[in-house]
Formats: sequence, structure tokens, C-alpha cells
Amino acid sequence: MRRKQLLSVWIGWAVAFFALSAQAGLLGEYFSYSPAGVPSNPFTGGNFRGSRYDSTINFDWATGIPGIAGIGDNNYAIRWRGQVYLPAAGTWRFYTQSDDGVRLWIDGVSRIDNWALMGGEELNSGDITLTAGWHTVQLEYFENEGSAVCRLLWEGPGVAKSVIPDASTAYPWGLTGAYYSAGGTSPSIPEPNRRHTRVDSTVNFDWGTGDPAASGIGADSFATVWRGRVYLPSTGNWIFYTQTDDGARLWIDGTQRINQWVDQGPTLVGSGPLSLSAGWHTVEMHYYENGGGAVARLLYEGPGVSQQAIPASALAADRGLIGYYYTGNLPSASYRLERIDPEVNFN
Repeated sequence: MRRKQLLSVWIGWAVAFFALSAQAGLLGEYFSYSPAGVPSNPFTGGNFRGSRYDSTINFDWATGIPGIAGIGDNNYAIRWRGQVYLPAAGTWRFYTQSDDGVRLWIDGVSRIDNWALMGGEELNSGDITLTAGWHTVQLEYFENEGSAVCRLLWEGPGVAKSVIPDASTAYPWGLTGAYYSAGGTSPSIPEPNRRHTRVDSTVNFDWGTGDPAASGIGADSFATVWRGRVYLPSTGNWIFYTQTDDGARLWIDGTQRINQWVDQGPTLVGSGPLSLSAGWHTVEMHYYENGGGAVARLLYEGPGVSQQAIPASALAADRGLIGYYYTGNLPSASYRLERIDPEVNFN
């Protein structure tokens, strides 16, 4: 459901493009927080200040700043996400060196959890048996005050203990999520209401009464559109499910399979069996949250795959360029929306 007519409708808009593709590095999302101390949950939409691709996690800012507008030298937190490529199967160990707290997940499993004030200590995951190839990684870090250090290292078969290099990391895998401010029951999703675009490694969220940590989005009255591709390892009958509070719609290969666009508590809805070939298929999920709790999950099951949230390793985000669309001329132009354009080839 691409909106191919936007450029002709808003002709005369200024456009600035930024690359979004599977690239080296991890996506770092930067947040400020208060009060000082150990933050319980700094990763909220109101705290979000900016994001960038960091080629390596090898920072010693001392008493300086990390270089993101709105982030000072104290009281900030960072979440890095992406993939790390292991060149050989075997026993691997991951390390963090940090001042202050850190949490590390590998393939969705917590391996390091020391969300506390620290002075540069090194922690490790212990030995992990892993296959060669891509594995998901997520690192969370906070800096309270004083010196700021954060490093992510590895060691394994043929790899001495060292900072993980940019050539061995990539982002994004998952689905492209466009977040909108929207109000009321069964809202529409107009493009001018788009507030934030990011890649979510999976759609497997239970935000409770919190917010989705997307800039400009609160805890209620928002909507999300996830787009990308899903990889099916074998041919056969597959069933897709949404589990949401509130509404959901789902398209597979451009055909709508779920239409549950209503206020509801967490409700699991299936597509029914779909005869699909092995390989990549397009997927698009729409979701809205009206009030109260917020849950959004996308699941599947099929030959040899039990019902489960679709993992990042089976998802591929839209590739292309993020287009930021403005009225008027830069730099004083007014922001209107952003979207992912698969190519810049407009007339």
C-alpha cells in the first residue's frame, strides 16, 4: 500500500534524503533522563533525542558529550540494536566495559544485566554456543555522572578478544515501523501525522500503559504501520496472527488477511491457512492504540515452525532512502512527513 502519488500531490515540497539500508554498524537511539541516579526506564518517547549508526561500540567520552543534540555530559541512556556476524560456529563470549550500567541480549536472550552505577568494570556473557552467521544483538547503557565509557567486545573461534568491528555488524533486520499520532476509536492514519520512523527487529510489544519510545508519540492515541518482508523456510500452509490491544489489520503479498480494526483487549486473530511458497513474501501490519494497555504482536506458524512471534532473522525491512518532506525551502522549511522511498526516480 505504498503512497506513490504523494510527490505529485505535494509538488513543490523540498526533500532531504538519508540512507536506510543493511549497513555496517549498529543503530544507536539516544535518550536523556531525570532525576539523576539509576533510571528505571529511560527509553520513553519523551526522553528520545536522536539516533545514528555507530560503526563500533568503543566509546570513552570521559566527561565530554556523545555528540547528539539535546544530550549533555550526564544523565543519558543509549540503546544499540542490530546484527553481529559470527564467522565460525563454536563457543563465543561477549564483553562489556562500561561506566555506568549495561544490559546485553544476544538472539533475544539476556546475557549481561548490571543496571547499576559502575566505574568502568568489565562484564562477560559467559560461554555461548552459537552457529556461524548473523545473530541479533541489543545493548542498553546509561551514564549517570562523571566519566562515561561503553565498549562491546567479543572472542571466539579464530577471533581474539577485541572490540566488535563495523565489518561484522549490520542494521537493519526487522520491519520498518512508521509511528503516527492518531486519536479516537478506529482512527485513520494520515501521512501528515507521522512522527517517527524506525526499524523494529520484531513486532512483539507489550508497552502496558507506557509509550512506544518513538519521538512525538505518547502512551495513548497512536498508530503504527510496519512494512517489509518475511522469509518462509519451506513451502506449505502458513498461518499469520496478530495479537493486539487495540486494532490490527494485516496484508500478506498485498492481500488483506486480517481486519480487526476495533477497540479490544489483547486478542489473538489468525489469517487462516495460506498456501505459500518458500522464500520472501511482503508483509504489512497496521495497528492502533486508543487508550489503556498497548499490545502489538505479529506471529506465524507453518511447516516445522510452531506458533511464535516472527523473529528478526526471518524479517527484512524496507530498503531504500528515508525521505523527509517539507513545505517551503530549506533550512527554514516546515516538516510534514517522512517515508522510505525504494529509489529516487521521480518525474
